[in-house]
Amino acid sequence: MKTIVYIVGFSGTGKSVSSELAAKSLGWKYYDMDKIIEYESGKSINEIFDSNGESWFRKKESELLIRLSKESNCIISTGGGVPISKDNIKKMNQTGYVISLDASISTIIKRLDQNNVDGENEKTIRPKLSNFTPEKIKKLKSDRSDAYSSSNYIINTNNKTVEEVANNIVYETEKYISDLIGNSLSKIDSFCTNVKSKNDQYGVFVGLDIYKNLPQVISNLTNRDKFYLLADDGSKSYMRDIQNIFELAGKNTTTFVIPQGESSKSLEISSKIYEWLSIEHADRGDMLIGIGGGVVGDITGFVASTYMRGIKFVLLPTTLLSMSDSSIGGKTAVDVNNIKNLVGSFYNPSLVYSDLRSLNTLPQRQISSGWAELIKHGFIKDKILLREMMDISNYKDIDQNISEIIKRSIQIKGDIVTVDENEKYGSRIMLNYGHTLGHAIESSTNLEQYTHGEAVSIGMTFAAKLSHHLNMLSHDELDFHNKILQKFDLPIKTNNIDWDKCYELMLNDKKVINGQINWILLESLGKSILKNDINKETIYKVFESM
Repeated sequence: MKTIVYIVGFSGTGKSVSSELAAKSLGWKYYDMDKIIEYESGKSINEIFDSNGESWFRKKESELLIRLSKESNCIISTGGGVPISKDNIKKMNQTGYVISLDASISTIIKRLDQNNVDGENEKTIRPKLSNFTPEKIKKLKSDRSDAYSSSNYIINTNNKTVEEVANNIVYETEKYISDLIGNSLSKIDSFCTNVKSKNDQYGVFVGLDIYKNLPQVISNLTNRDKFYLLADDGSKSYMRDIQNIFELAGKNTTTFVIPQGESSKSLEISSKIYEWLSIEHADRGDMLIGIGGGVVGDITGFVASTYMRGIKFVLLPTTLLSMSDSSIGGKTAVDVNNIKNLVGSFYNPSLVYSDLRSLNTLPQRQISSGWAELIKHGFIKDKILLREMMDISNYKDIDQNISEIIKRSIQIKGDIVTVDENEKYGSRIMLNYGHTLGHAIESSTNLEQYTHGEAVSIGMTFAAKLSHHLNMLSHDELDFHNKILQKFDLPIKTNNIDWDKCYELMLNDKKVINGQINWILLESLGKSILKNDINKETIYKVFESM
């Protein structure tokens, strides 16, 4: 992947020193166009202007720019006049990302007067600045302002140290790389969606038999030759397939297996994974790949976010539930003192890669559980998708048509998370449709009676009944709501739930505000709302109808 960052700007804005420092930080090559021209001509820029003239110099700048534009993984500090040429601007925009450094006239003048280690200053080595005056600087800078402002990004260097400017360059460069990766990944057939966050983005892939292409896809994210594979007992076979694919691609792997089940989401297991990574000499540039269901995804993200203060990680979910829910959104956590997800962070994966063929060994009950989350996305956002789900003849046999429906449902989650990454704006809370009661049912039955999807299905049925009771969801829509859940073998009622205990658990939910339960309800199929003014009597009345 071609990655070039051009740094443009007026003399005295700090191009050369900050660009070189940024290149070192990124591990990239650094080119200073003025120094290259001086070296190749055997003359200083002043001497070039005196003996060859400015036209000759500008021609050499353009020729050098064409030459350097074929490089990759480099930062190029251009001469101050390079952007004056429209052809130069076009070439830079076509081949890389352009960052302009800017500063006030007073700052520029102050910097131009400062001597370098050789006792020179900018005004003595830049012919355009000889005999400079503030008025001359102002006019020359003004003449070039349009060229500089056409950059992709502008950094004001007033009152900034060289290190601060370099950090700004690195930050913008990493965003540029992220966009390049996103564009590259989006052209792959199994691409589902890009989930964007404040600082980065990651691709989500969904398809049948796509695991064979994983090394090629990951090559867009890292140039490392060794990968760290983490799986649980239930996913060991699939992990071996992944390991073979990497080895066929000439990559090295090392593996670690944890016990299957919620009990592995602990600080004790995390510590063992840290020890494994340390023994294998994993560093900040390495990548941890989690292979398994939601438990593996949670602990992989948690370890990646904390090992060496953060390394990259990739998720290969092997359950429909984790593909449709927990793998997307950047939530990582472990359980402490029997409290689920007590310790964790928001930390995004670099890639989520869901091969639907990995579901072949799952019990059908687990497949149904995953469909609960997929159907939920339709309930809150897409009525048409619900109709297509209802038309599926056999959801247990995942073909290309069903694969596309799953992909569209997952896109809904990705879009919502992109808008509200950290649950600040209210839209992401809609993903909790059915979960308010569902989580309480799970806790009240010690996670033994229902799968997550089954508990959520009962929770969604309750929320739909509550919506109907409040004169929002029509009788026909309520009927359709329940029928689609039954079609996917999901429960819509229960006779053995302690509603008093569930109610108390809901009052202790982390999304309760000022003692009011936040309910996600449906105004209609595909349109969800938040309500927190429902009294206990109403809730119990609907409980009784369950």
